[in-house]
Amino acid sequence: MSLSKSISEYVDLLEQLERSSLDSPDQLFALAYLRGHIDLIASQDETENPIGALRDQVASAFDTDQLSDQDKALILEQIELIESH
Repeated sequence: MSLSKSISEYVDLLEQLERSSLDSPDQLFALAYLRGHIDLIASQDETENPIGALRDQVASAFDTDQLSDQDKALILEQIELIESH
């Protein structure tokens, strides 16, 4: 088995984190933002490094999305959190 989680494992983890973040609107926003990107990655060809693809896609989106620095930092923290699980 690969050390990298599959897309479906990341989707499941994001769903769990979303359920536990219902009382934290900022964290819920960051997780929903990531969920949209991971769903987009899942709809494309399977990647061997989903977290790397997520990081690349989010970095690219940061160039066009009008997010505050605080939102960007929280989103990046959530990527670290899901990567560490």
